[in-house]
Amino acid sequence: MTSCILCGKETGSCLCENCRNEADLAQLCVDIATYRPGCGEHPLWDAVCQTLRTPYHFKNLVFALSDQLSVGRKSYVRVLGIAGNAANVPKDSRQWFYARYAEAKDTEALTALEKMRLNGLALGALYMDYRYDEAERVANTLYAAEYLPWQASFNLAKYYVVTRRYEQAVKAVKAFVKKDHENDLFALSQLEKLEKDISDAMKKAAAGKGEYLPNPKEGRDEQNKVFPRFEGRMPGAKSGGMEFWSTKRRHSRKLYRKDASVKELSRSSQRLCCPERVTGP
Repeated sequence: MTSCILCGKETGSCLCENCRNEADLAQLCVDIATYRPGCGEHPLWDAVCQTLRTPYHFKNLVFALSDQLSVGRKSYVRVLGIAGNAANVPKDSRQWFYARYAEAKDTEALTALEKMRLNGLALGALYMDYRYDEAERVANTLYAAEYLPWQASFNLAKYYVVTRRYEQAVKAVKAFVKKDHENDLFALSQLEKLEKDISDAMKKAAAGKGEYLPNPKEGRDEQNKVFPRFEGRMPGAKSGGMEFWSTKRRHSRKLYRKDASVKELSRSSQRLCCPERVTGP
């Protein structure tokens, strides 16, 4: 890369000396990590994305820009440099993530919302690695939070489905709905899938069919012996009569009419948070 990503000036690095001295590097890293290539909000950045093998590798620039940040802030933005707008870090990056999470989760350099974003990523990683005791502590923190990023709400609901606590999952979905995500088409699509997962799991429970059990490549029997401890905290599945938000919501905005045109949806999709498939450093 030979041009400054802020002013476009020819330089030997991603920032010219003048922009590096004047920029808020912490905020710049967050903006880069969460940028949606091709959205048109920053033509210069879109042009840079087109020079990369994969446009979503643009977010990895935070690793080159965050060296001067405090440890906690640097760890946070580098986590975003891998996760971007996604709800989870890639499996291959989890061990790296845990180290960054330990460095950043209690720092005063992060806002309450940023800490919840980090906790949401931690919850997803922990329960997918079958570390349920740690996941439970993080879930309790998220459940008590006043406001959550949609990714954290999503993982909280998924966690309660996995641990067979369907009523808590429904409550987490309701929290998702309350958090002003109506302009985020990708978040809404994830909500639709999440509601279906909860509904299917509740139907299986009501019918006495097999529910989720851990299935690791190693130690499956040991994990299954430990897992049922969550059933004591399960409020019990209910069959029928459960009306999810997506089936009863009535949006007044033109975008969310069922007969909204493709053109309307395409124009509004500029605000879409795109899913990402990334690999760790």
